[in-house]
Amino acid sequence: MEEKHFLHAAETLGGSCALLDGRLRDIDGLKGLRKTFEQLNETLYCTIIEEITKQLYAKPCSEAINDVRRTNVMPKANGGDTETLVESTWNTGGMLLPSCAPGGAAYAALMDEVPSIADNCCALEDLNDEELTSKPVQYIAVLVDSLGLMGLLDRASRQLVETVEDQLWSVVVYRTSKFICDHLHGSSGVSGEARSLAELLRLLFVQFRFITAVYGVLIGQFERVLELRHQKLDSRFNVQTMWDQVQLTIERLLSMYLNVKPEQQGIGRKLPPDNDAKPISTYFIKKGPLPPRRRLFGFDGTAFAEAYHSERKPSTDVSMSSAERGEVACICRPGPQNIKAAFRLVMRFVSEIEAKISNPPCRLRVFVNSYIKKSFLPNLREDVVQKARSFLLDRSDTWNRTTSSITVEEQAAVLTAHLDLPDSPVPLFISTLKALDCCHDVVMILSSTPSFCAEFFRLWLQIVTLYLQSASAEYGSLSCSPPLESCSPVSSGSPRAGAKGQQGKKAGEGRKISSAWATDGDISRLLKSLPNWQSLASWVGTPAATPMVNCDGSGGSLQNGTTLLGSSSSPPKIESADEIRSRNSRESEILMGNLGSQAKIETSELLLFDARRFRLLANFQESVEYFCRCSRSILASLPPHVRSKLRLTVSSVDHDDEQLPQSDHLPTKPLVNGMTAVSPMDEFLDCLANIEQLASTCLLMLHLEARVHCFYHLLPLIRQPMFFGSSQEVDDQVIHLNKDLIRLNEILSGALQAPKQRYIFEGLGHLISTIFISGCQYIVRISDTGKKRICRDIFSVQQCLSDLTGSREPDLDQARRFYELLYKSPDDILNAIVEGGAEFAVTDYANLLALSIRSHPVLSSEPGALEQRLSRLKTMLTSDKRHL
Repeated sequence: MEEKHFLHAAETLGGSCALLDGRLRDIDGLKGLRKTFEQLNETLYCTIIEEITKQLYAKPCSEAINDVRRTNVMPKANGGDTETLVESTWNTGGMLLPSCAPGGAAYAALMDEVPSIADNCCALEDLNDEELTSKPVQYIAVLVDSLGLMGLLDRASRQLVETVEDQLWSVVVYRTSKFICDHLHGSSGVSGEARSLAELLRLLFVQFRFITAVYGVLIGQFERVLELRHQKLDSRFNVQTMWDQVQLTIERLLSMYLNVKPEQQGIGRKLPPDNDAKPISTYFIKKGPLPPRRRLFGFDGTAFAEAYHSERKPSTDVSMSSAERGEVACICRPGPQNIKAAFRLVMRFVSEIEAKISNPPCRLRVFVNSYIKKSFLPNLREDVVQKARSFLLDRSDTWNRTTSSITVEEQAAVLTAHLDLPDSPVPLFISTLKALDCCHDVVMILSSTPSFCAEFFRLWLQIVTLYLQSASAEYGSLSCSPPLESCSPVSSGSPRAGAKGQQGKKAGEGRKISSAWATDGDISRLLKSLPNWQSLASWVGTPAATPMVNCDGSGGSLQNGTTLLGSSSSPPKIESADEIRSRNSRESEILMGNLGSQAKIETSELLLFDARRFRLLANFQESVEYFCRCSRSILASLPPHVRSKLRLTVSSVDHDDEQLPQSDHLPTKPLVNGMTAVSPMDEFLDCLANIEQLASTCLLMLHLEARVHCFYHLLPLIRQPMFFGSSQEVDDQVIHLNKDLIRLNEILSGALQAPKQRYIFEGLGHLISTIFISGCQYIVRISDTGKKRICRDIFSVQQCLSDLTGSREPDLDQARRFYELLYKSPDDILNAIVEGGAEFAVTDYANLLALSIRSHPVLSSEPGALEQRLSRLKTMLTSDKRHL
């Protein structure tokens, strides 16, 4: 036995026992020898079982671990360089074992060998072969033949079956966990990341494949010897039993790392009561002993009892190793989050198991699916939704704190995940980053559990819906308007009339012109169709350059180009003065047609010029736009098969449910009882479109507010009937307008990206020029000092805008030249048109001639002076169709 010649020992011992039980049976002096042989027989049996156990568990475990050592050059436990390990794991895709371990493949191929059989039908045992133990198949055949000679096949098979669970846990799981702990963390403490759990599972699965292969060889040898010796085997001794025990071991390990309670596993569940009628004789059967009564008082928790029991505790419990006690060192903190690292590996191994068993699905699949559906997903939904509500709906500073108000360390403490978010050149709200953090957590789980992608995508959609709800409420508060959905389209042709009509309904609401126009569907579509908006879209890379994701995961574009998703700004295209003027003229025409005819703009129709409000509006616009851009980027990064599954997954949605985003433009299929069938992808994209609309509406409102301020300050100025005064002074209205524009620029600088800030201020020169030129019709008389005064007003505004935009603002030069024509007589004005060509519209020239004649000391009292010159003007401009 010491030399491990077990077959030879079994033959020798068997022959000796047969001799003692035969003709030497009646010799009393050999009774002591017979007992010695019985002890030797038991010792030989135990030694053979121990050797079989080593071949089954210890050797495959060591072989897989040595594979890792050879492949990755693992550092030693307490003196190695962990950087080598980390680098090697990243080079192999984050795993310790590569996809195909060379040593493991050789070991698996070794199991296909056939043992050598001697003439006596037993396995050949070469007493001179010192490497027999390194030949698993031949060695196992020798061990099983030894058991057959001893007649203990039934006992051995039963014992091997009964010890599978303990061996898998105490030998394989314990040793492998200790190996991962020592080489990844330097100790066996509760530390490390979930990636370590993935390493453990992958290494365990390799070992389980080795073990089942050896187990199959062992069963084959038992069956060979069974036919030779005509003995019996335990009915449970088969490969199916081994796979069942492997699944139980994995289930036990997952329960430990996922913090699964026993009741969640179905342990200890009582069978339902038997309601069938029982024979009356069962009530007269003698009952067993009654259970002991419960004590009224208990003293087990007292100090005396604890000290007493600790003194009487057997010393064997202290001397037992942690492996014998079934204790396994945790390589990462137990918790539900570990399912992210374990799911893919476990489900891949489950597929292997189901390919080898006869009755799929296997119990491990049932366990994992049940855990996710009944425990993990409900708990995650409750935690994530509660977390999202806490910083989106329950906090008063949700839309106040920005990244510029906290340090980098505080910002890192806010985020729980290591997000790889694109840099933002402007401050963002902390709540937006937290919302993306929540989305990132859910998407990481979604990517790790593709079988449940629809359920986790619904949770992601719920977070985005909460963000939309919070953002809509905040926009209504900042813009003094109700949410976008409540803004009904204006049926009147005049946007101003529509805004006035809605203000008249609820005078106390204080509706603002800019917010009313920006939220009105017809008006906003009209303004977004103008070249100014399209130019902004081309500058910031949308909608043409920003990749969009359709329901099927393919690329697409936005409808009508009415949504902005700001990206890194590219340098604007160099345009000529005529191109800029033509681009701005349409917007000025619309605004003048609706606001220019008013006597004045009321103060209540303006947003209160509060620096904090406008800064928050800029932060709001950038934050919600950033949220949409990151969300679409995350969506595009999902695997194509996941996006396809989300597109094909259809759920029933009730349109009366206020918790879900409403879809107005996505195609749906009608169902019964007022329900419609939509895919989660459709709902998600619809929700993102609503958030993008918030960002676009906010930017459009800032754009309009700057223009409404121009009308607010300049309309009272140009409505003065007599334009006299000092030529050295600038009017107070112009001074206040300049101050407002400078303040607005200072507020938005650093809060909005450059192309958006350019969109707000570019075109103001053309609008102000149009206001001044059209105001000529309302001036009754103007003196020479009044001419200088209005030219100085125009020049003052031009200087202010030039400083803000970096452009000369040639449109204001044109306005100044328009009023400088008043220095000429009416006939000289007409001669200048003949010599230099027409620069203004015929209506503008007519108003200018009328003001010039009204202000002339002689022509103002001459009958027909104006009509005569207007007729001459019309004749001169007949050929120029643009001015008619």
